[in-house]
Order: sequence, then C-alpha cells, then structure tokens
Amino acid sequence: MEQCGADGATEKIRRVLRSWRGVSISDHPAGGTVFEVKGQEIGQILGNMLVGIKFAADVIAELEARQEVDSVHLDGSDSGRVTVNLNRPTDVSHAISLLERSYWDILMLEELKQQLS
Repeated sequence: MEQCGADGATEKIRRVLRSWRGVSISDHPAGGTVFEVKGQEIGQILGNMLVGIKFAADVIAELEARQEVDSVHLDGSDSGRVTVNLNRPTDVSHAISLLERSYWDILMLEELKQQLS
C-alpha cells in the first residue's frame, strides 16, 4: 500500500512554528491546523499530506516560476495560497522554509504599515 504524506509532518511543523515569536496555532474549522502571526494567516496544514501557505500574488508568481510549489490558488488580484504536498521529509523542510518566508513577509508588512501611520 502506498504511503500518503510524510510521517510526523504535522508534529514537526507545529513544533518548529511554535518556536517562532508571536505565532498562534489553532484548529481549522474544516480540519487541520492554522498558523497565524499578528492576526494574519501564515498557512495551514492538513494532516501529514499538504500545507497551504498565504502569499502576495507577486511572490506566488515567483514561486510558481521556480517550480517550488505544487499548486496555486489565487484569492483575488493581490493574494492567494500555494500548496506543498508532503510526500518526503525534504518536502516538510521545504514547507517550513516557505512558511518562514510567509511569516517574515507578514512581519515586515506590519512594520511598514506602522512606520507609515
């Protein structure tokens, strides 16, 4: 029988993101786990199978062009979500690095908003 998802992916991702300052972790109403910072979604994980990560549209285009994501879902003209399938341990590490990029993007945008107000 073919294995679906990387063993322990959810717990590893939760453990890493729990160590990042300001990250809140909660259950998603439709299942899975949601990660947020400053009230903004970083991303979510569904079982040990896939991670969805929020990004601005320009970042999504960059990641898609470099074939770093498995699929793209645009919410509108300026943002959306990329997905990373978690088939191997290297996929988990890659998902964590993309979640970290989303985390820092959110923090930098919030800092810029504070500076401009």
